[in-house]
Amino acid sequence: MELVDVRCPICGSGRCKVLYPDSVKENNDGILRFRQSDPNNTTRRIVKCEVCGLVYTSPREDEETLERIYLRVEDNDYLKEQYWKIKTLKFNKKILECYKDGGRLLDVGCGHGFFLDILDGKWDGFGIDPAISAVNIARQKGHRAFVSTLENAPFKSDYFDCITVFHVLEHVSDPKRFLKKANQLLKDDGLIYLEVPDFGSAIARLFKRHWWYIMRFHTYYFTRRTLDKILRKTGFEPLTWLKPTKTWGIKYITWKLIHFGEPFKIIYEIVELLPLSKISITIKAYDQIGVVARKVRS
Repeated sequence: MELVDVRCPICGSGRCKVLYPDSVKENNDGILRFRQSDPNNTTRRIVKCEVCGLVYTSPREDEETLERIYLRVEDNDYLKEQYWKIKTLKFNKKILECYKDGGRLLDVGCGHGFFLDILDGKWDGFGIDPAISAVNIARQKGHRAFVSTLENAPFKSDYFDCITVFHVLEHVSDPKRFLKKANQLLKDDGLIYLEVPDFGSAIARLFKRHWWYIMRFHTYYFTRRTLDKILRKTGFEPLTWLKPTKTWGIKYITWKLIHFGEPFKIIYEIVELLPLSKISITIKAYDQIGVVARKVRS
């Protein structure tokens, strides 16, 4: 498969230094590596821009190839975590409603429709996702969900009061173009609510190459500094920064750790045998960034 070199989308520089080499093995690579629930942390080469500090994968598959892959992704393991995902998303909804008490909302990367599930009557919810199987499930629930990327979304300008982007920006081919499109779709003073893994966190620095958010399908790794830069360059003013509150099931946590070695595989197998499906942990995720930002009036 032919790979393409990527220039930094924030500053346009092609000068970068290698942080982690390419660890993809062709006989162990494919659509399974693009599932959210995949525990494998092989990845293309990860580099850091020497001008602005943005971290990203380069070289990598071109945009069309990535879109074709996501179109076919099915993730039944992620679907099994619905109970815990919704508990987490309820925290997100509370944060959002500190700034907006309702309106027309677009959930980008809506997946199976978990966030749309918890919106009440004051919200007019829409969703988009590049995965056909996930959107079909969201539609079966009655949600207005579309198979699309944000750049190709079937909406007019100045249409939404709020756009939610939970763990999506780290997947896109061009985050600057993505955020410009989001800005275009928002009304004046509309809000974008983003969450991404925090590459600048102490946890990421501790685990380095073995940090659980080093993943095959992540194209960008943001810090608060680089995320702030790209938001301001695309017409947004951050209102609040936060460490998201997350709930994880014990089974999901042990599944994500199995790439650390045989002892973790054994722990996962034990957990899978025991009646632990309702046991969970709720904590502040100190290796993630949440930000609510407002569209600056044009």
